[in-house]
Amino acid sequence: MNQDYKEFVKSSRVGEERYLNNKTMKSIFDFLAKPESVARMIIASDLHNPAISGIVIKLEKFIEKELSQSTFLQNTYNRTVIGKAIAFVLEKYGYKPVKNQTADIPSRIRREINYFKTGTVYSRREGKPALSIEYQVKEE
Repeated sequence: MNQDYKEFVKSSRVGEERYLNNKTMKSIFDFLAKPESVARMIIASDLHNPAISGIVIKLEKFIEKELSQSTFLQNTYNRTVIGKAIAFVLEKYGYKPVKNQTADIPSRIRREINYFKTGTVYSRREGKPALSIEYQVKEE
């Protein structure tokens, strides 16, 4: 099992018994931790949007289609745990939640999703992060 996922479950107090061996949540965590997902969440954050708005369309499709777990998102607490996983992942890249700031996911995105309506806004904190993302531009 991925050490970061174990650390997330234990440190975030989401319910170790319920989530430690939960394959669906582990797969979601891995999706959130992928460099492409992290980059999209960072861009959304830098634009002062909820981090989840950068990935929510792909995230819902991933959960519904690839994991065949559409009922997973109907549970409010599962969505909360996903938000905590986002916070855990982004913290390693030097981002922290803006205190008491949640925001609506932009309406152009909300039209394409079913479960998430709001998300936490993050900002870059001072200091050197444990991890970083390197962007590459490719010419075709």
